[in-house]
Amino acid sequence: AEEVAAAVTGEAHGAVVELQWDRQGGHTSPADPKAAIRLGLARVGMVSQFLQPPDEEQKELVTAENHRVTGAVRDLMRQLGILLDWPRPVLRGEAVAGTSLVGLMTIRKSTGRRGRRRYDTAYLPVMVWMSTTDSRILVHYPGASGWATYREAATQLAVAAETDWYDNQAAVHHWLQERLLQDILPEGRTLLLVDGYRTRNWWGWMTNTAVTVDDLKFGDRKQLWAPVNDPLWENLRIVRILSGDSEETAQWFGTDDEERVGVPHGLFRLSERTFLSAQEIPGATKKFLRPSDSKLDKPGKQGWLPRLMEAVVLLNAPGEDPAQWAAVAHHLRIMASHHREALMLPLPLHLATCLEEYVLPLPEEDQD
Repeated sequence: AEEVAAAVTGEAHGAVVELQWDRQGGHTSPADPKAAIRLGLARVGMVSQFLQPPDEEQKELVTAENHRVTGAVRDLMRQLGILLDWPRPVLRGEAVAGTSLVGLMTIRKSTGRRGRRRYDTAYLPVMVWMSTTDSRILVHYPGASGWATYREAATQLAVAAETDWYDNQAAVHHWLQERLLQDILPEGRTLLLVDGYRTRNWWGWMTNTAVTVDDLKFGDRKQLWAPVNDPLWENLRIVRILSGDSEETAQWFGTDDEERVGVPHGLFRLSERTFLSAQEIPGATKKFLRPSDSKLDKPGKQGWLPRLMEAVVLLNAPGEDPAQWAAVAHHLRIMASHHREALMLPLPLHLATCLEEYVLPLPEEDQD
């Protein structure tokens, strides 16, 4: 409790809502009130975490020690922007200490309803700014009035105007350069982690056919241009991330000298600038088939192999080892205080992705 209190800066308002999931054929019912409750709480500045009560047939005691309850509270703390045990020891080393950690992600916002469960989609770039010296989490996006705390950004996004920034990519690149040059890079060395899968539609430099090493470019796929001349760009390091859920990275397993099969973990170097991040398999898969098992011997078991995360160091300083920035991205997958196991993405990108919870698929007629 003392650690949580020390991590809270300013006001922190949130609610845990116990709500039965109204299922219809495996989908959430259109009458399910979760989205409306979340929007209503966001309008008064409160984030929300939902907890499904046990079924009547389940003999589950819901107490503070219950794993679902503790999981819900941990996730609510994440929405409040509370980081525990931060910065982690690996971020305190001389090579990394004092570095800003920034995640650039494009989140999807469902807008007008097209059918019973179909919505039009708008896209919104989001930056999450963290530090290796304190536990602040700041968020900015095109159209925002300024940097906001993580909690403030979540509640603001819930009621933000529906603008598809894919239609104004020049403004997005202006926003990106302005935030970097005016706000972030003056603070010193910065590691920008970019989700290549979600960002390349508007940032052409992130595509495999256009990417160049140590030669920063802005612009869309049709036209790329060099950034404005400014010595602050020397503070910038960029790592492009492709996660396992992009389906563009391989599943993996390994064998030893005795031809035993397993799932190794660690950071593996493919080339001078390309690395593969493999984390330990999650505990939820313990009952699944192992790589050494045969489906023929255990036909009733489900098979599963984790996917690799690719990290490509696109922008690096002369004399620096690119591996140190890939290693930071790798370790940031296991630094979430709200999640016990490895994330699919480094923490700043994971936090940016989670903001999609607040860009709700709720038509206008249901928002009153």
